[in-house]
Amino acid sequence: MINIAERRFPLVELVVYPARVQGEGASRSIIKGIEEINKLKNIDLIIVGRGGGSLEDLWAFNEEIVARAIYNSGIPVITGIGHEIDFTIADFVSDLRAPTPSAAMEIATPSKDEIFAFIVEFSYNTTNDILSIIAQKTQLVEQTLNSYGFRIPINLINNRSQSLDNLIYRLQNRIENRL
Repeated sequence: MINIAERRFPLVELVVYPARVQGEGASRSIIKGIEEINKLKNIDLIIVGRGGGSLEDLWAFNEEIVARAIYNSGIPVITGIGHEIDFTIADFVSDLRAPTPSAAMEIATPSKDEIFAFIVEFSYNTTNDILSIIAQKTQLVEQTLNSYGFRIPINLINNRSQSLDNLIYRLQNRIENRL
């Protein structure tokens, strides 16, 4: 599982809690691991896993106390217990069941290739979006600068000045008529 994590996402930080996974005391060991990991800060996910084995070898994962510990975990749990054909009660109470421990790690870690592809695509799309916005705004500025108001601003001033002169003339005439 560690090799898979390092291959898929070298930046992953793993916390490995060794636990007995079969025989006497296995269920208590598994529960203790889940509880201890829940006490840690900045843990995103717990993988409860073990390789294949007989029904008896996997029995600790069928015990109610283990199922309750997984169910009550404040951190999401992926189970990867046994082989693809093996199902345990722990699988049914976990947040997600993987067919094997290796598959659990594959699910839990992003692929660095997928991340790089996402970054490249995001960068390309963002660059195109920014260039498109710049082109639209450039066109808007050019249209505004080429509009009548910006092409002949003196005409606007002259028109307003003429309107003001007319108002002043009319005001003076009214004042004289009143007097």
